[in-house]
Amino acid sequence: MKETSPLKAIRQHCLDCSCGSYTEVKLCTVLQCALHAFRFGTNPHLKRELTDEQRAELAERAANARLEKENRKKETSSESHAGENEGGELQSIAA
Repeated sequence: MKETSPLKAIRQHCLDCSCGSYTEVKLCTVLQCALHAFRFGTNPHLKRELTDEQRAELAERAANARLEKENRKKETSSESHAGENEGGELQSIAA
């Protein structure tokens, strides 16, 4: 059995508390809960100090991820329209 990190366990607890709704976790109003600050599965008290090289690398990774997402979106939309002609009508396939 795979162990769960404490932050992931807190996130799961918050999802359980809000009936599995990510929106309800985000809008949680139980400010007196000791886990409230950690409800997104991150530690809000840790601040990362990044060098310029690390910032550039993260920016490049984010840009590549955006391009891949756009390409996947284009591929799926072109696949869904593969059986249509220019007028948007479905082409019949003769057997």
